[in-house]
Order: sequence, then structure tokens, then C-alpha cells
Amino acid sequence: MFGNALPIAALALTLPLPVIVVAAIVNGLGMELFGVFWYTALHEHVAPEALARVSAYDALGSICVSPLGLLATGPIADLIGVDATLWIGVALIVAPTAIVLLVPEVRTLRSRVAVMAVVT
Repeated sequence: MFGNALPIAALALTLPLPVIVVAAIVNGLGMELFGVFWYTALHEHVAPEALARVSAYDALGSICVSPLGLLATGPIADLIGVDATLWIGVALIVAPTAIVLLVPEVRTLRSRVAVMAVVT
């Protein structure tokens, strides 16, 4: 998830277009990898009868609220400037991602298949 900050930071640093494109590609690859890990973890660690509800709440928090951030970005950029807004965006990606990694259950989550292979 840290890769989400790369293209935003590249824009804030006014790096050349090819660097911004590479940052966006790295971000996209990271998002795809994260998606595979995320949905695998959901399917392995959430009870089947709760999976639909958990997925719905995940979508609500991850997708449905993002238009509010997009709506706020323009006025914030007008108020404090584009560069400052971009750096706030970077911070709003990096800080929560780092905080989540402080939770031991997140850091130590293992695949049930891998755990079963070790046990047997």
C-alpha cells in the first residue's frame, strides 16, 4: 500500500513524466499484489457466512467514501496550494499504512494453507 504514495510524491517533486509513469506503474503492480493478498486473507480468515457482510463493509470504507476525498481536494488545493495538498495526500497514505503495520495480528497473519502444511 505504500506504493500508492509514489505517483503523488513524484508529482509533488515535479519529477519528469517518465518517472511519474514508472511510479504509477509500480503503484498499479503493488495494488494488484495487495488485492490478491487481501482477498486471499478474507477468504481464508473470515467465516463463509460473514464474508459477504465483511466484503460489503470493506467496499464501503475503501471505495464509497473516496469521492468525498476527491471533492475536498480542489478546495484544499486552492486554500493551501497544490504542492502542500499533494504532500498531505502522501502523508494520508503512508501514516495509516505504517500504523496498521504496528498491529501484531496484521504483521503475523499467515496463510491457513501454509500453517496447515507446517502442522501436518
